[in-house]
Amino acid sequence: MSNYFLEYYFKEKISQIEKEGRFKMFNNPTLMNKWGEADSNYFEKSRDIVSKGYIYNESEEEKRRKKEIEHINLYCGYSDTVINNWLSDNSAFCFDKSIKDSLDNIINSSIIKDDIIVVRRIYQALKVKDKKVGDVLVDKAFLSTSLNINYRLNYQSEEEKFNNEALCIIKVPKGTNGVYIQNALEKGKRRDEYEILFNRETQLEIEYKKRIFNNYLLVLKMIRN
Repeated sequence: MSNYFLEYYFKEKISQIEKEGRFKMFNNPTLMNKWGEADSNYFEKSRDIVSKGYIYNESEEEKRRKKEIEHINLYCGYSDTVINNWLSDNSAFCFDKSIKDSLDNIINSSIIKDDIIVVRRIYQALKVKDKKVGDVLVDKAFLSTSLNINYRLNYQSEEEKFNNEALCIIKVPKGTNGVYIQNALEKGKRRDEYEILFNRETQLEIEYKKRIFNNYLLVLKMIRN
């Protein structure tokens, strides 16, 4: 019942935002990949460099791109939770602290070209329970979102109903730093999340909040990235 009403109010808010006519929304894989084509081409070129193996007199750009592919493979390959937990609680364990620098560089080298809507699932409702409209959410971790407004899968890319969680509609202004990483990995290794990755400590202002049984629906505005 909770999930039914969560989706009902989600569609209601999406319809309202759509009528405003400012933000682009996506739920079609072909259109999403077309929108993120520039970022996908960047990663394809980087994978080509990696595929060459040893390169005589390797340039600094080639070295950097090889590291970026190594680290984005870790992030996209189910290590994102470990990396983000390390960033959030400053624990001693991490694969390689330079991964943060690689991901920072990838994100800050890419610009969101349109005003867009992305969605995010927050797995612990306690994080937003006491927040109110006008409050700002911020986390030390990288901000993972989906360009697909209908994306609802859990961390393991499995269907799972919301339970004591929050579904977030995020308004992203053009000019924001963020990178489309759906096609960062080679075919066969991709998770169909249609993910856009944003900076650590991105600030999100709460514009709307509704409690629906033990879940929440939030509309957030990205104000600092």
